[in-house]
Amino acid sequence: MVHSHNTSAQLFTALAAPAGTTLVTTEHNTDNRRRHLRLLRPLDIRLYRRYKAIACCSEAVASSLLNYLGPEFADRTSVIENGIDLSTYSAAASGTPAASNETDILMVAAFRPQKDHLTALRALPLLPSETTLSFAGEGSTRPQIEAEVRRLGLEKRVRFLGPVSNVAERLQAAGIALLSTHYEGLSLSSIEAMASGTPLVASDVSGVREVCGGAALLFPEGDAEALAAILADLLKDPALRRQTADRCRKRAARFDIRTTTQAYLDLYTRLLQAPEIVR
Repeated sequence: MVHSHNTSAQLFTALAAPAGTTLVTTEHNTDNRRRHLRLLRPLDIRLYRRYKAIACCSEAVASSLLNYLGPEFADRTSVIENGIDLSTYSAAASGTPAASNETDILMVAAFRPQKDHLTALRALPLLPSETTLSFAGEGSTRPQIEAEVRRLGLEKRVRFLGPVSNVAERLQAAGIALLSTHYEGLSLSSIEAMASGTPLVASDVSGVREVCGGAALLFPEGDAEALAAILADLLKDPALRRQTADRCRKRAARFDIRTTTQAYLDLYTRLLQAPEIVR
């Protein structure tokens, strides 16, 4: 049995696996570039036919994949939600509390076009001058965002943290967690933010909306003014911050990595017992 993730691995696994190998793949996102190239759809259909089981990390991902591939793949497609190690956040919370900065907004996301750092950045000038914005992560769009920071004259209010290893502590020390994104499969950074007990503000898009389940505060995708209005409400209202943080922490408990692990073990077991196609 071979289990692949993401496009390159899916392709080379399908090409290289010997006959008789049971192939499993996980689909992680609601969209990708190749789905917009009509000539690639027949090739994708042949690729996915090599897989006995396709695990999607959310209902939104499963729906978008089946809309793309067609109903032929429904019998081999299932939903297994991603999870995180919730104990990491419990351990961080039980340790020495970090000095909280209630006016700091933290966004943990790789710098790439999908994550839409620009909307987050353009909301900042609409907030009180003491508000700061911290970006954790690296990627190809960082130079563009740095240039926009200089253009807007926000050098003293924006911090680029680069890759960070202590995500739980960083989130718990922030006043507000933010995810401005165009689309997601199932947003692990949203789960991490909610588990940290920090109020989360995020884009109202598939893969985020489903994860947050009404716990976080959502804004229309790409709308910097709407984002700024929600952030301003949180910054000036400690009670709203506490209520949002409490909802987020309770919601995050659903996404325990142990649940994800058991679901995959169950899938492997069913495949080994009946390797033709697994629901």
